[in-house]
Amino acid sequence: MRQNGSTGAEIIQALIESSDTYESKTEYSKEKWLKKKQEKYYTVVEVTKPSGYTLCNCYFKKHHKKINGLRPDSLANMLLKTNINAMNKSVFVIEETGGLLVGAVAERMGGNGVLINMCVKENPNIALANFFNLGEDNFSVICNLQYKELLSISKGESLIQPVENIDLTTISDEKRRQILTLREQRTKKRIKKREELEAAVHDGVQALIIAITGDALPYVKALWPFLRPGMPFAIYSEYTQTLIECHEALKRSEGAIDLDLSESWFREYQVLPNRTHPLNGMSGGSGYVLTGLKVKSELGEGALEALVKGTAIPATPQPSTSTATTTEESGPNKKQKTGHEDQQ
Repeated sequence: MRQNGSTGAEIIQALIESSDTYESKTEYSKEKWLKKKQEKYYTVVEVTKPSGYTLCNCYFKKHHKKINGLRPDSLANMLLKTNINAMNKSVFVIEETGGLLVGAVAERMGGNGVLINMCVKENPNIALANFFNLGEDNFSVICNLQYKELLSISKGESLIQPVENIDLTTISDEKRRQILTLREQRTKKRIKKREELEAAVHDGVQALIIAITGDALPYVKALWPFLRPGMPFAIYSEYTQTLIECHEALKRSEGAIDLDLSESWFREYQVLPNRTHPLNGMSGGSGYVLTGLKVKSELGEGALEALVKGTAIPATPQPSTSTATTTEESGPNKKQKTGHEDQQ
């Protein structure tokens, strides 16, 4: 019937007429049956404004691997705990969610401050950030930065490169003036943004957000000195093991307080007369989030680096392969025993 151009309503009506059991169904069963057929044969287009919630919800349902299994409630938890808003002057983000997290942070910053996106790989992958339709002003806060460039800034080296000279003698005076004016405007914007970036790195950022697929501890160690004391951080992972390692390292270094390792438990309910209950077939988990506040450690600024000495940022992050642990009691704060301790 679809090939003949029949509408969804005509197809459903034909199915009702040919069904032998439809009339014997209860009203609840009929409504459920009709809803299922409408989802199958109706073409419904809903136009919604792009936002962190709508994009995260859409990709979690269709392509959750592209966003590292990040669910809207976990995303909201990270943005809330790190206090992302238009008053933030600098935020450090390192993620492997295709640009979803970068776009959500830039959306909340509202075109103010600077968002430093440290690239996990050679080229930044923030394709999903383009789907937010942020506009030039809001999108301009994003600065992609390589780790080697971050080290150069921390050593006092400037990233502002001199402008190359271009031969404009072969074009008309009017066209030359337009090119020079546009070039001057772009150069001023680029220099201003680079100066804000360098100032943020030297003075320290106001929030740190990490969401990667592999071991997060090397990234925490590398970026920890650039976070101001008293500022919040959030680390997301689909697995608890890497976050437990981060939790223990931060606790032993005495460099963080208010540490909280949590898992969001989001349930969507069907609300109908006499039929209010959780929906069937919901996702079982949404990853884990470690949050806290950085403080000045009595052991010194390099305490965390000393504890995790030997770990470094890998070229391509791989899942953690540390020794499996068995816990006497559940929770990140409980004492753990490794296989080496059992042998001793």
